Amino acid sequence: MSTDNRKRAIVIGGSMAGLMAARVLSSRFDEVTVVERDRFPEDVKNRAGAPQGQHVHVLLIQGRRILERLFPGFEEELCRGGAVVFDSGADFKWLTPGGWAPRFPCNLPLFAASRALIEWVVRRRVMAQPNVRVIQGVDVSGVTCAPGGGVSGINLRYRSDGHLEHIGGAMVADGSGRGSKMPEWLEAVGYGRPAETKVDGHLAYASRTFRRTAGADWRAAYSQAAPPENNRTGLVFPIEGDRWLVTLAGGGGDHPPTDEEGFRAFARSLPNPEIGAIVESAEALTPIVANRGTHNRMRHYERLRLPDGLAVLGDAFCAFNPVYGQGMSTAALGAELLGHCLDRRALAGFHINLARRLKTAWMFATSEDMRYPGAEGGQAGWRLRMMHAYIDRVIAASTGDRNVRLKLLQVTHLLEEPGILFTPPVAWKAFAARPRTLARGQAKQPASFDKIEARTGCAG
Repeated sequence: MSTDNRKRAIVIGGSMAGLMAARVLSSRFDEVTVVERDRFPEDVKNRAGAPQGQHVHVLLIQGRRILERLFPGFEEELCRGGAVVFDSGADFKWLTPGGWAPRFPCNLPLFAASRALIEWVVRRRVMAQPNVRVIQGVDVSGVTCAPGGGVSGINLRYRSDGHLEHIGGAMVADGSGRGSKMPEWLEAVGYGRPAETKVDGHLAYASRTFRRTAGADWRAAYSQAAPPENNRTGLVFPIEGDRWLVTLAGGGGDHPPTDEEGFRAFARSLPNPEIGAIVESAEALTPIVANRGTHNRMRHYERLRLPDGLAVLGDAFCAFNPVYGQGMSTAALGAELLGHCLDRRALAGFHINLARRLKTAWMFATSEDMRYPGAEGGQAGWRLRMMHAYIDRVIAASTGDRNVRLKLLQVTHLLEEPGILFTPPVAWKAFAARPRTLARGQAKQPASFDKIEARTGCAG
């Protein structure tokens, strides 16, 4: 490998964001070095550095498409690993705050798998690149800058023996997640710390894996929260190995318990009865695991003067409440944008453009979190109340109109901008709808569903 620092890029963190950044950089630099504090598992297992790993992870369609572009054959490899493919319209038994979502084939396939499998497929592909090397079991202690102002590398310490080392490089990408120390490192080399925006709905969630059983006329089930009347939500997702992964969540301090009976009682309390039925009847395969770190936080690197050659992406730049399933897909957006900026020799505009691209996801996550009692950090003014009222009407309209439902799904999966929800055809139906018709405990089974035939390209 080349030892010319001008031809080397460094990636901090072997997370999904870091791995995707490494793939992008591997086609633009002679050598890419990924440094990671963990030791990677050799097979499909959760790792300590991914605390969200044991909960439901939804790979949004836009994110999956980007991963397929970065790693041709990614979807096929997920399938070989046991991922379950289902139609996000026809096969999802989704109870919205306005009632049951209509079920119909919408040609928006979801690839359902554990975080461990998704990350394992990506990691294998990255580590197979001949110009990528990985250093594991190290802590990064800072970035260094050249006299001209650009980054010149990083300092690190080996966790096994405390050995210190400097690695030189002309490009540093920070994909180290929520725990990123980049603000401190920038301050240490004479740059400012980025301002932060934080929105916290005080959500927490708990998850457990069950043996998947046959017989249901659905592939996944969702009980969507309707705060402040109902602060609870639940999701049943199929994953590889003929398993259900069940995640329960609650906002405004109404958190799911982690004891056996409390977990079951929380599941039974959800308006969508399918969640409680699975928890009560299916064989549990794992203990209950919980997570409390769910606030949204954006570090505004786009407003800061930065050294040349530095890029911050993934949760290190903008961390979302994981309950909305946006993290991996927004990390993919950032990695793809990084490649475009490098090709145009416009890295200086990377963070500004990334903030713009994440605007939709940020607005969705933070505005929903602001519905919960005691939410902190957002601006709960009249504009937010008007937006909530309108979106409630759109959701209500979507329960009886397939076109409105399809547009909602397209926005959710980052395929369309929210503006399509404000076009006249949608607005007329929204204003004619009764919003928020469903509160906790009021759910009724739909009179009928369209007959759903088995449609899957993968195991499951």
